[in-house]
Amino acid sequence: MGAGAGIRRRIPVGGCPARGPVSDGRIPRPPEAFGLLTVGTVAEMTATFDEAVRARLQAPNIWYVGTVFADGAPQVSPMWVDLEGEDELTFNTSVGRVKEENLRRDPRVYLSHADAADPFDRVQISGEVVRFIEGQEAHDRMDRLARKYLGSERFEWIMPGEERVAVIVRPVKVRHIVGVERFRPGGPVPAS
Repeated sequence: MGAGAGIRRRIPVGGCPARGPVSDGRIPRPPEAFGLLTVGTVAEMTATFDEAVRARLQAPNIWYVGTVFADGAPQVSPMWVDLEGEDELTFNTSVGRVKEENLRRDPRVYLSHADAADPFDRVQISGEVVRFIEGQEAHDRMDRLARKYLGSERFEWIMPGEERVAVIVRPVKVRHIVGVERFRPGGPVPAS
């Protein structure tokens, strides 16, 4: 649909007119099916975590972490993420992985998480890598993530010769969006 189509629309039974049914046979559900308002709320902060975002980072949620390839294309991976002190976050990767190489070249990183019960309740964090931690401390931090996510004392899947890297990220912009996000100023306006 074009930009002037408005915010609220229903997806007909049987799927989206442009795509048809979802590949697994489920029918795509409109935001109303999740009990959302037509136009949602956006809590935007400069670079801090409010309590709702902090709770998501403390829980064993999967976050999608995006980095940038040298050609500008995005690279996204599901990751285990945790708070690092009061105002930073951390995740762990390995030396030689695409994420590590991308972040050493370009420290910009983007994280996204959608609530499993309500995918229109989501958090988006833009940030910059402020440091890398290597050696035994990086392995210890991976064990800490394994305790959080798996309940096991150690991360048992280290490959022979693998060197872990803990990545520390300072947020630049944190957004918590619930519902369908409003258009930017000058965009379509919902009918009253």
